[in-house]
Amino acid sequence: ELINTNPFGFEDNSALVSLLNGAEAKFTGFSEMNTQLAQILAGGSLPTPVPTTVTKTGGVFAIAQGARFFANNIVVKRNKANFSSVLDCASANFEPVTITNATLQANEAQTLEEIRGESTLRFTSCSANITGLSMSSNTATRKTAGIFLNTATMTVTNSNFSDQGSADYTGFFYIGVDSSLTMTGSRLENARGPKGGAIFASGAQNITISDSRFKNCQANYGGAIYLTSSNILTLNQSCYFSQNRGTSGGDDLYVEDVETITVAKAVYFA
Repeated sequence: ELINTNPFGFEDNSALVSLLNGAEAKFTGFSEMNTQLAQILAGGSLPTPVPTTVTKTGGVFAIAQGARFFANNIVVKRNKANFSSVLDCASANFEPVTITNATLQANEAQTLEEIRGESTLRFTSCSANITGLSMSSNTATRKTAGIFLNTATMTVTNSNFSDQGSADYTGFFYIGVDSSLTMTGSRLENARGPKGGAIFASGAQNITISDSRFKNCQANYGGAIYLTSSNILTLNQSCYFSQNRGTSGGDDLYVEDVETITVAKAVYFA
């Protein structure tokens, strides 16, 4: 398990691993990790203490400037940071960030001074492929307790999201300007937030969801999904929406100012 044992993890030296300037890191099956994990800069080591411009962004992983990152079969619990409690990625342009068979649980993105706790995973100007992710019981002060995309592209496959909420927007996905999400074979349950219990999107390019289930999600508007000022929403085969509630409108979907909406015949609302 990757656990940040520093009780002040949201301050200096919070990132266990910082990747910059084309560095590459691969993690497989890690357990009993702590703040002594090597911090990598272009194949070498970062100075100690690590500059705060890096460490205040991600509780465990901070990735920037074209670094490569691959993680498989890891467990990340109870970390605290600003912006993103587990991973903050900006401009990793060479290859998509790849995360496979990961468990993220009970991590906290906190607000400290001017730095806002926004998500568990945050992606800006990069792409990511996620398969077999289990995300539950994470929290954030703002935006989403889950994944925040800003000018980013993400593919999510065979993943489970449960028991998360945000008082600001949404429980699992905040999809921002010029971002796209493709999701297949996933379950999103027990999400809550003012706008889109499971997914909030504003200014998004393309959201495509296939063979996925939304259950018991709740929001003021859009119990499962809230979509505004975006280009394309596609719900493909075998999508199920059940027991979701929008207390002020749209138990399953709340959509406004969207150019194209496609809903396949084999999409079920109950």
